[in-house]
Amino acid sequence: MRESHTRFSDLVPGLDGIGDWPILYARLPRRLSDYAGEFVRWADIADQTPSALLQRPRLGDAAVEALVKSAHDAVHAHAQASAAGPVSAEEAVTALLNRLSDFDRVLLSGRRWTTPPVPTATLTQELGVAAATLSRNLPRADRRLGELLNDPLHRAVCEYATRLADHLGPLVPDDLMAATLRGMRVDPGGPTARFLLYLAGPYRPHQSGWIENASTGGHEHVRTALEDVFAQTPAPTLEVLRDQLGRAGMTEEAVWAFLRSQQRLRRFGDVCVKWNPGSTADMAEAVLSAMAEPMTSAAIHASIGTDTVSVHTVEDVLRNHRRFRRTSRCSWALAAWGLDEYTSIAAAIDSTIDRLGGQAPGPDIVSDVLARFPDVAESSVWTFLRTLAFVNDNGSYRRRRDDDVFGEVSPLSRIRGAFHNGYDEVRYALPVDSQVLRGSAIRLPAAVAHAAGVQPGERKTFANPHGDISVLWQLSSAGGALVSSIRAQAIEAGARPGDTLVLALAPDQVRITCIPAHVAGVPRLKALLGRRVRNPAAALATSLQCSPNWVEATLRARGDDDLADLCVRR
Repeated sequence: MRESHTRFSDLVPGLDGIGDWPILYARLPRRLSDYAGEFVRWADIADQTPSALLQRPRLGDAAVEALVKSAHDAVHAHAQASAAGPVSAEEAVTALLNRLSDFDRVLLSGRRWTTPPVPTATLTQELGVAAATLSRNLPRADRRLGELLNDPLHRAVCEYATRLADHLGPLVPDDLMAATLRGMRVDPGGPTARFLLYLAGPYRPHQSGWIENASTGGHEHVRTALEDVFAQTPAPTLEVLRDQLGRAGMTEEAVWAFLRSQQRLRRFGDVCVKWNPGSTADMAEAVLSAMAEPMTSAAIHASIGTDTVSVHTVEDVLRNHRRFRRTSRCSWALAAWGLDEYTSIAAAIDSTIDRLGGQAPGPDIVSDVLARFPDVAESSVWTFLRTLAFVNDNGSYRRRRDDDVFGEVSPLSRIRGAFHNGYDEVRYALPVDSQVLRGSAIRLPAAVAHAAGVQPGERKTFANPHGDISVLWQLSSAGGALVSSIRAQAIEAGARPGDTLVLALAPDQVRITCIPAHVAGVPRLKALLGRRVRNPAAALATSLQCSPNWVEATLRARGDDDLADLCVRR
């Protein structure tokens, strides 16, 4: 070379202006790469001469000439770029890609920024090479592209890619992505868009209608941010969700689109909750979390959606799942809220008496219960306060103790449909209705239970060929005892609505017979009393354990007018 002893800075006019620019070794003969660590920028080689470089191992005239030419090209490109001023995204990308060879451009496009990648067979046919050539040259093409991107000459390309990434965030719907590209005056379906999306992310389709930044795990990144919010509160506001997803990098438009697309989220007013339509318990929990206050089962059912599940299913879930707590006669809350649990009015009175020191005036007890459980009726509190579970000491009530004596029970003769039969059998007439046939528990007057040998606070089981029957007399019961289901016995007896079932309670067993609705007069009386009847008044006097002169008045007082009329007619 004629200028072999001339410094590079003198050999290439304008080199000082690009001194900070990197030397693009990927575009130079490979042997020059041995010195990439020594000569990183053009300023590093400015004081070198061609002759000095030729003294180095593996460097010949061709390599040095290529280096000089690369320096001239870089100075020329810098001058052109300075003269041209700002360029559009299309112009910036086109200028960068034009500095790649046709082979590199087709290879990188097919393998890097086309989604999905072009099949190998198609690429080999287009480039006219073997598959092994593609694999061998792809890393080299990547390096050449990387050097161009580091070249200050193409700073605008990187700036456009950064701007695009900022606008798209980690996850974005297709329509917002297209709008962003159009805002940059880039055709969303063109090669420039594909290249910028690769450089900014790369961005890849995640699912129908969405693309994600694959380099940051876009969708998973957003999903984690969302889960973090729900880990802190089960019902975050839309503002909280927006802020959290915004901190994860999503744009506000993308946030709203993302929330609308989540079928596992449901909005109630200005809050969102997780929604699992496959679990009634999960849906009920979500509704309570959203409303943040106790609700009735009907209100929860309405919020879930009346076409989704039945109100009975909702009620069963509320009763049987530990995550729910009944907080009043009709209302339910989440157990995690720590509200007072309501099990019954009697239990509420129990806890109130304990809170008030073990004994308190009736009005104070009633006020405290109503304050904690507002939907309980005041009259109901008074009714239960006057049951056997509590003792009234001159207007001040306390819990009953084991040594407290029970008061007298009304005689059996005052109970409609109740009769004695001998010294050890009590008979009770029970009208057949839908509750009896459905198997519901049946109320048994206190006098009947007492006469059958069941004391307050006790449970007694009576044998029957079609299934044992239990009688339970709770101290807190306001209406006496309860008889367990007699549905099986009613069906066996052929009972229908309007008929009468007679329960014959002996010390250890119970017999049940059916009196059809059409049976009247003496035949009906015989079935009620369980024995022969010659004189209705006399038979009734024996069964009521009263004087024959008092039979009619006794029967009318307790509502058995048809039997009273039978005595008068005789």
